[in-house]
Amino acid sequence: MTEKVFVPSFIAKMVKVFKVENSLETAVAEDDSKIRVNQAIGRVSLIYEKLRNVVDYNDEHLIRKNAIFRIMKRLISIEGRVDGLGLHLIQDLIRINHLPNNTILESSAHGLDRLLEKYLTIEKFIDKYYKGRFARRLFIWFLQIAACEVEDYLFDFRERQASIIAMTKVLKRDIELPSGVNEKNQDILFNLTALKSFFKSDEGILHYYLLSQFYPNFFGSDPNLQDVERLVQNWNVEQSRMEKYLSHPLRNKLNKIGRRYAVYFLILREVLAKNRDRIEDIVTHPRVLTEEVATVCSQRYKEIRIKVVRSVVRSVIYIFITKMVLAMLLEIPFEYFLQQGLNYSSILINVLFPPVLMLAISLLIRLPKQKNTEKIIHEIKDIVYQKEGTEQKKYHIRHGLGRGTITRFFFNIIYLITYGITFGVVIWFLNKIHFNILSGGIFIFFLCIVSFFAINIRLRARELIVLDNREGFINLLFDFFSLPIVRLGRWLSVKLSKINVFVFIMDFIIEAPLKIILEVLEDWFSFMREKKEEIY
Repeated sequence: MTEKVFVPSFIAKMVKVFKVENSLETAVAEDDSKIRVNQAIGRVSLIYEKLRNVVDYNDEHLIRKNAIFRIMKRLISIEGRVDGLGLHLIQDLIRINHLPNNTILESSAHGLDRLLEKYLTIEKFIDKYYKGRFARRLFIWFLQIAACEVEDYLFDFRERQASIIAMTKVLKRDIELPSGVNEKNQDILFNLTALKSFFKSDEGILHYYLLSQFYPNFFGSDPNLQDVERLVQNWNVEQSRMEKYLSHPLRNKLNKIGRRYAVYFLILREVLAKNRDRIEDIVTHPRVLTEEVATVCSQRYKEIRIKVVRSVVRSVIYIFITKMVLAMLLEIPFEYFLQQGLNYSSILINVLFPPVLMLAISLLIRLPKQKNTEKIIHEIKDIVYQKEGTEQKKYHIRHGLGRGTITRFFFNIIYLITYGITFGVVIWFLNKIHFNILSGGIFIFFLCIVSFFAINIRLRARELIVLDNREGFINLLFDFFSLPIVRLGRWLSVKLSKINVFVFIMDFIIEAPLKIILEVLEDWFSFMREKKEEIY
């Protein structure tokens, strides 16, 4: 066994958190009643949830938070509930398999009630200061914050938080920012980088973090209501304050570096979580740490392939269902009534091309190689064993020089030309195979959407790659002309996520009455169980 080495204090603090497994129940009384739902009803809810996740495409790590948001929106905005929100929310999360059945204590529901009272008060403050659609949008924004706070309350994030704190300190150690950025702003920017790159946070989570920095008394079951009202009243000012950080000119450069550090901390975190019983032996012996990191990397590479396959399947199902609906509602009636006949070849191509393209792109995805593992091992050892006080900056970030008006104009003209060439070639090809204007528009629409989805899945497959990507001339040329398709696909995806008809139908027409029926059945089964127990 090699001689022991010492680790920096922030790594030691991170290690300490991983020593003992934590759970929600440790902080409550053992004789408290546990929340239980009927398993048969839970299976119905779970099936519905899986179907909904297909039509509302989201990253897997955000599914639980988004489910909490959706449940709260239904309970408060649609059903108008104000009492027992915590219990209803926990029961719904148990039914859709985000919480274990007959394990969560009722005191947790009572604590959740106290936490959610704040958001019911916020709704009253919003009605006091704002009216109309803006008031509705503002309350939805606060429900996104509530979803983050509820998730923090119900699920143990101490290990994740310890990892983010350690990563933030390493980023601050290794990256030098311009002298004009003060200490407080540096801390916020590094924390945003860690949250975005390590946890892949969406805007809701980033807003949740920024709110905790600006209004530390906002969160918890006993907030300062004066602060809460002041936040609502001065919303426009506070929103501008948050957006100033989210759109900071240094964020893109920081995120690019942060993505690599996120890989190192992701692997280190998993090593610690898998070896709690000998955690100090691992981090203080470089050879043992090297072996464990290599093992975890190998396992993670295999998991990535499984995740990619699952993402491809979800994307194909989503695209195929959407395409079939559009074909039935638009394309077939248009051709039959206005074109005086069906062009079966264009319909078949439009139905089959998007899923086939997605599958074809997925076949080109490659897993990381051994050299990538060696780089991860080297960087993790540098993080864990570098002596405090001997830090040397690895990255020096400077403000961009900026482009002049003429240069920007010239580049924008070239960029527009690539749009014309790319879509011109696609339209010319569709015209050659006799696509009408509607069929051609649908083809281009799905070409863009599929390309954007495929790029996202490819990036997910490369999320553990830390080696520099060497691109040849052919790859650069391909990226140059495919970028307009991907950019338009991203824009369409963002816009469509706001007007997803399938999600609207499931949320407002199916889900609310379905959940009410299931709750009535749940009460009935509970009543029958009580009567049965009386007999015995």
